[in-house]
Amino acid sequence: MAEKEIKTEVETEETSNTFGGFNNKYVKGAFAAILSAYAAKKDPYLLKGFADKVDELEKADRERRNKFIESATSAATTEIARNKLRRLQRREKIAPDIKKAVENGMSPVIAGKAYKAGHLPTLMKLKLKDASFNLNSVYEATKDMSKFSETDVIEALAGPTLKLQNTFNNLKAPRRLSPISNLLSDGTDTSAQDEIQRNIDAQTPSSDDYKTIDYSNINVSELGEKALASMQKTRNITPTAIKSNFTKTLSNALGIKSKFLNGMYVFDSDDKINEGYGLQLADALSNEVENLITKQFLSPADAQTQVFNKYFKNVKNKGMVINKDLVGPDGLNILPAGWKPAIPLGSNTGSNTGSGTGSGTKTLSSIKSDWLKKRAALLKQHGNNRGNKNYKKQIDIQGKAIQKQYKVLGGNIADIDVSY
Repeated sequence: MAEKEIKTEVETEETSNTFGGFNNKYVKGAFAAILSAYAAKKDPYLLKGFADKVDELEKADRERRNKFIESATSAATTEIARNKLRRLQRREKIAPDIKKAVENGMSPVIAGKAYKAGHLPTLMKLKLKDASFNLNSVYEATKDMSKFSETDVIEALAGPTLKLQNTFNNLKAPRRLSPISNLLSDGTDTSAQDEIQRNIDAQTPSSDDYKTIDYSNINVSELGEKALASMQKTRNITPTAIKSNFTKTLSNALGIKSKFLNGMYVFDSDDKINEGYGLQLADALSNEVENLITKQFLSPADAQTQVFNKYFKNVKNKGMVINKDLVGPDGLNILPAGWKPAIPLGSNTGSNTGSGTGSGTKTLSSIKSDWLKKRAALLKQHGNNRGNKNYKKQIDIQGKAIQKQYKVLGGNIADIDVSY
């Protein structure tokens, strides 16, 4: 743009150059020599007039040269200002995105890498869906990059201010009007361009205040690939459908009834204690599936299968069996110690009666009465020694299980005394 502005002005002036047709320095030199010799011989006053004319042309040359330099420098100054503004605009566009990412726990350099890769908007959506998601886990670095600050990253992404390097080298200074100057010049004088360049250098920043950051050692992690890919997919299994599937399986494993209602399985049993366990387990397993989907970025189908295989197995002559180690006191702590399914073979028909801690018709009073008897039996079993470690452990484990049963039926767990 600046170059075009100068070219226009120079070309305009050149069209009015009286000596424009005498570009060959030898022709112009010969013309000057003949004119001088003739004037000296025939009319000395004519030589003086010629000298005055040369001085006039030399003065015009200087003015044209100065105007050329002034115009070129002015255009360059304008372009430098534009370039500074462009960099400021780039910085102002980048800064809010980087600051937001850092506020959400992202390392400044990781945020810079994500910005350059175009991943930052997607990662912010992931963070919005799951506030506990570690954004830094999307990338892995082969060396420590913690020395770079938030400001360093923003400045580096904004990049340098574009400099006007050699912009006017292809511009030629105006042709000289003085034939004597043209005679003495070999056509390679670049003093005007050199002066323009000095003026430009004086106004162009020697360097911007930023550090170069090499992102080549930061790559998307395996988890990051899954995370980014997950945002491009449409979920085909809803959380409600997942919970329905677990309800169906749990009704068999716990030996209680369920039914298909409004497009999903729900518990439908008179055994409210086991049904209470079933509701808690369905919630817990469904939440585990959701965690695999949102934190490990498994597909809903793969996450559901993984959790199902973890907690259930189909045993010959027993049917669907739940892993009591994982859901009992040492696991999810939902099923009490010694629990047994209402129907040993595991059926979706359910029952009001059955064996084990979680079976049969229970009331608040019967649960409380049974616990008092159980506590007394445990104390007797441990030599009436209330300080016995095993006695205390059994009171803790079985007492909490009884409290859960009591709570399922609407009782206050404080009614169940678990003191030693």
